[in-house]
Amino acid sequence: AGLELRRAEARVAYARHAGAQKLGRFLARCRRRGATRCLHKWVSRTGWAIFFERAAGALRVQTCYRRARERARFVAAHDANPLYAFAAVALGEARAAADCPFRLDDRVRAERREMWFAATVIQARQRRNEWRGYYLP
Repeated sequence: AGLELRRAEARVAYARHAGAQKLGRFLARCRRRGATRCLHKWVSRTGWAIFFERAAGALRVQTCYRRARERARFVAAHDANPLYAFAAVALGEARAAADCPFRLDDRVRAERREMWFAATVIQARQRRNEWRGYYLP
């Protein structure tokens, strides 16, 4: 009877100890799972933040590069064929750089306007329209 009583007491103590161990391991797993979830969320958000920062920076750099490349290509096409001046590009008076961030090269603008005005003079003389002369600078 004494042995049975000691076994029953040991069984209760073991059950209490095993339950505490299981509960402790379960809570540790929950904490680890929560920390892992937070870490994954942080990594994801940080990755997206880095992506958007890089994309914004790359967009600025690419825009500047493409603008410079196309401007150089435009001037090269003008130098290769000055009659290209009759392409459909509106050429008003040159504006200040503060007013307009995108400007044509002043030399190209002057040469194109010169060709347009020469064409207007020729047309005025050919058509005998004296009033066209008033539109010239």
